[in-house]
Amino acid sequence: MSVLCDQETLNHRFEMLLPARHPELDNFLDLTPFRREHIGLQSGNELYVKFEQHDSGSFKERGALNALLLARDNGIDSVVTASAGNFGAGVARAARILGVHASVYVPAATPETKLNMIMAQGGEHVTLIQIGTTFESAKDAAMDHELLTGDHYIDPFDNPDVIAGNGTAVSEMLRQATDTGVHLDYLFVPVGGGGLLAAASAAIVKHSPDTTLVGVQFSGNDSLSKSLASGQVTAATAVDSLCEGSAVSRMGQAPFGIVQSFRLEHRLESLTVSPAELGWQLQKEDRLHHEISAAMGEEAWRYFPEATAMLGYTGALRYFETHPELRLTTAATIVTGFNADFTKINWLIETNKAAAHLSRTT
Repeated sequence: MSVLCDQETLNHRFEMLLPARHPELDNFLDLTPFRREHIGLQSGNELYVKFEQHDSGSFKERGALNALLLARDNGIDSVVTASAGNFGAGVARAARILGVHASVYVPAATPETKLNMIMAQGGEHVTLIQIGTTFESAKDAAMDHELLTGDHYIDPFDNPDVIAGNGTAVSEMLRQATDTGVHLDYLFVPVGGGGLLAAASAAIVKHSPDTTLVGVQFSGNDSLSKSLASGQVTAATAVDSLCEGSAVSRMGQAPFGIVQSFRLEHRLESLTVSPAELGWQLQKEDRLHHEISAAMGEEAWRYFPEATAMLGYTGALRYFETHPELRLTTAATIVTGFNADFTKINWLIETNKAAAHLSRTT
């Protein structure tokens, strides 16, 4: 760490950027598993994984609950949001628990698994609207809704209350690592709008300041790396909805500001994984779940990670492969959601098979 800024000053800086989480938040969340992967990494390297399987299917339940708890305390009883699916499910669950109403706008092509989860979690407390072809079109409609109705708009990643809630996943993981005697040299997180990356930045500053943070993007959904290079929020190259959870054209302004502050004194990297690389990891998961389902039946498929959720895992393994100099290094990642769209997953698996076949024949 640079000597330009001491740890106390850094902590204060991030406390100014992010609000405290709501004191009741933990009452609604279960502790999620954190364990070492037995995958035979070379040179004594280790990878740990935190599995964010919540009632609504993903880590985004944390940020949604925090934002709605704070909104409720301010007398707000009706909210509106835009989502690629998982945040909408988190908002729906929070609305039902807290007795408020939520309007959730999603793109028309949102996977059925996520549409069903939103309605199952919210019931009569949620109104689901499918509109447009992109997250941005759903967001525009949600913001128009706010202007017309006065409902409180909650952004799924460009919102400090949401980021603070999501940060509990990382701070919880860092405590679990400490409790098991593990120090993390690297943390790999999937990136779309940047909310989890910003949350991880704040948690690392407070709990593990010498951990290197790596943001992992899907091919084309690279607003993070372009923004870091330009010094301002910059559009992605070509948004790819195969990873709909990361399919946003621009990372959020609030996450970008937090990440920029983080990288002044801490180590931050970004990398991009291809469809074939992601498909390879999903193919291995597919084989494993076929084996598990022989014992568990269809219940096993509830625990199949969605494509975006595997970005950090895929990026971590790619990083170890491309950095053979790493020895006795401990890394962690977060598998962020389990509302899998098997049509897209099967396409990614087939892309990997095609790439593997091409490499054998050329």
